[in-house]
Amino acid sequence: MTISFDRMLSPRSIAVVGASTDPNSLGYKAIGVLDGYGFTGDVYPVHPRYEEVAGRRAYASVRDVPAGTDLAVIAVSAPRVAEVIEDCGAAGIPFAIVLTSGFGEVGGDGPKMQQELIDAGRRAGVRLLGPNTLGMLNATEGIAAGFGIGVPGRSKPRAGSLAIVSQSGGMGLSLINRATEAGLGISTFVATGNEADLTLVDFLETIVEDPSTTVIAVYAETIRDADRLIPIGRRAAELGKPIVVAKIGRSEAGGRAVRSHTGSLAGADSVYDEAFRMAGIIRVDDIEELFDLASFLVRGRIPRGNRVAVVTQSGGGGAWLADSLEHEGLELAATPESLRDELKAMVPDFGSVVNPVDLTASGISVDAFGSVIEALTRSGAYDAIVVLMPLLDNVDAEKIAGLASRTTLPLLGFTHWLPDPTLRNQVGSLAIPYVTSPYRAAKVLSAAAWYGRRSAQAVPDAVAPSTTSADAGAAHSDAAAFALLDAAGFPLVPWARADSRESAIEAAAELGVPIALKLSVDDLVHKSDVGGVHLGLVGADAVGAAYDSVAAVAASLGQPPRALIQAMAPTGVEVIVGSKVDPTFGPVVMVGLGGIYAELLGDVAIRLAPVGVDEARAMISELGLAGVLDGARGQARADIGALAETVSRLSVNAVAWKDTIAEIDLNPVLVLPEGEGVLLVDAAMIGVEEA
Repeated sequence: MTISFDRMLSPRSIAVVGASTDPNSLGYKAIGVLDGYGFTGDVYPVHPRYEEVAGRRAYASVRDVPAGTDLAVIAVSAPRVAEVIEDCGAAGIPFAIVLTSGFGEVGGDGPKMQQELIDAGRRAGVRLLGPNTLGMLNATEGIAAGFGIGVPGRSKPRAGSLAIVSQSGGMGLSLINRATEAGLGISTFVATGNEADLTLVDFLETIVEDPSTTVIAVYAETIRDADRLIPIGRRAAELGKPIVVAKIGRSEAGGRAVRSHTGSLAGADSVYDEAFRMAGIIRVDDIEELFDLASFLVRGRIPRGNRVAVVTQSGGGGAWLADSLEHEGLELAATPESLRDELKAMVPDFGSVVNPVDLTASGISVDAFGSVIEALTRSGAYDAIVVLMPLLDNVDAEKIAGLASRTTLPLLGFTHWLPDPTLRNQVGSLAIPYVTSPYRAAKVLSAAAWYGRRSAQAVPDAVAPSTTSADAGAAHSDAAAFALLDAAGFPLVPWARADSRESAIEAAAELGVPIALKLSVDDLVHKSDVGGVHLGLVGADAVGAAYDSVAAVAASLGQPPRALIQAMAPTGVEVIVGSKVDPTFGPVVMVGLGGIYAELLGDVAIRLAPVGVDEARAMISELGLAGVLDGARGQARADIGALAETVSRLSVNAVAWKDTIAEIDLNPVLVLPEGEGVLLVDAAMIGVEEA
C-alpha cells in the first residue's frame, strides 16, 4: 500500500526537537534552513531549557506542541531519539525526520540504538526518515526540513522539475550544487540516510506521482525492497517520467562463495542491471553522467531512435563527437542527397554538408546554426541533433538557448571550450542542455535513446506456471536432478546410473558406444576439476578402468562409488542455461557460452523469471555467441528455437522449484543444427538451504 507523504513533504506545521540558540547545533541550523527557504507554516521549537528560540515560543516537550502538528525534525543526542519518537506518537505527529547520527552507521551501541528507534516508531505509529539524514527539500513549496540543504544565498536551488533521491546526503548535495550552477530547478530532494524505516523505494513511489516532477535522479548503495522497482519504473514510464539511477556496488562479492557457474555469471549486480532494464530505469556509472542525463531528459525531448546529426564549427570537434557517438552504438546517419543541396546554401564552400555538418569557425553566426538545425529537422532523417559551439563571454546566451526553438528534435549542446562562468546559469536555465566532452555527449544520447526505445516496448505477456514439483533430493544428487529434468520435459542425453564396475559395463553396453562415464557423488558441481569425467569410452575394459578411477575419487571424498553413464552426444554448440533464486528479485534465468570456459568469458544474458519463448530468443540475440548459433562462416545454423524453448522451460520451472532449488546449471547444453533440437549433457543443482 502506497504511503501518503503529504504531511512530511508538504507540512503546514513543524516541531524542531532540540532547537537551540547555539549556531553550531543541528537544531539551530534546522530552524535557519526553514527560515532561509521562507517556510510560511508554523514552527514549534522544542527544548526544555529555553522559553524562546529564533523569536518563537519554545516548548519543553514535543508532547506540548499544538495538536495537528504534521512533522517533527529531531536533532537531539542519539540515546534520546527513541524516547522523542514515543513522545511524537503521543502528540499525534505522524512523521519524523531524524537528523542525529550515531546509529547503524557506526559501531558500539549504534546498531542497538537504531533497532530501539525502529521499535519506538512502530509502537508510536510514527514513520521515520533517517536517522543520519540531511532531511528533505520541497522546492516547489519552499520547504526545507533538515540542515545543509542548499545554503541560502550560495547554492540554494530554484524550483523546477528535477527530483533527487539519495542515500548519501553528500552525493545528493553535489547534484543540487550542479543543478544550481547550471540554472536547473529542483522539485524535491530527499536524503534517506540509514533508512531505519522509510526507504529510497518508498520515496520513489510517491515522487513518481508528483505533478511538479518530470525526471528523478537517484544515488543508491543498497536498495531495500528493490523488487518494487519494476512496478515503480513501469508507472514512471506510463507518466513519461524517466528515472536515472547511479547504483554503486558493482564489485559486491556476495554473501557466500560461488559454487556454480550460474551463481558466478548471474551475480547480484547483473541481476540489478536486468531489473533496471525491465523497469525502464536508466542506470549510469558516474555522477557527471547522472547529472548530464537528468539535465537532458528534464527538457522533455526523448530520442525515438539512434540516428544523430552533428552540427559543428570545428572539424576536429565534430570528428571526435562522431567517433564517440558511434562507439556508444549511435548512428551518424548520412545526409540525404536532397538535404545536401539545401545545406550547400548555408555552409561555406570550405565547410562540409555531410554528417557532421561543419559550418567552420569563419564568420558563422548562431542564426546560421539555427537554419541548419531547421533543415536537418525537416529532412526526417534524424532522431537527435548535437550542436558544437563555444560558450564564450562574447556569445549571446539567449540566442544559443533559442536554438531549441528551431527544432522539435532532442537537442544537445557540446562546448569544447569550458563555458564562461557568466553564461553557465543563463544557458542552463533556458532550453538547451550542454556537456563539455564528446564522451559525455555520447553517453547522454545513447542512454536517452535506449530509454526512448524501452518506453515504446510492450510488457511481455505472462508465462504459464509449471506444474512439475521438486524435492530437495534433486539439489544433492545428479541422478535425482536428471530424473527431475526428464520429468519436466527437458531433452537429456540417454543416461543410466551405476554403482559397481559390472553395472557400469552393462549400462554402457545397453547405451551403445562410445560412452561418457562421470563421477556421481552428492553436492559436487564441477566434476572435471577432480578428474571425474571420462569421455569417448569404447569397450568393457575402457569402461571398467574409468569406473575404477572415479570410484577411487569417490572414496577420497568419503562417498559411495557411483557413476553416471551417458551416450556420447553429437557435435553441437556448447551453451549454458541456468537459474538462481536472487535474494531480492527471486528466480532469474540466464543463457550464455557454455562448457568449462563459461565463467572465464562471461558471455551471458539474464532475465527475471519466468520468460516466454520470444523473450528467450531476445536473450540469445544479445550474446556474442549469437553469430555462431546463426551459422557464422558457413557453419550450419543452430536450432535457436529449441534453445529458446529450453531457456523458457527452465525459467518457468525455476519459479515452480524456488522453495527447494536455489541454483540450476544445465552445462553444457548442446545446440544441434536447425531442426534437430538441443541435448542436455550435464546438470547440477544447489538446494535453498545451502544457498
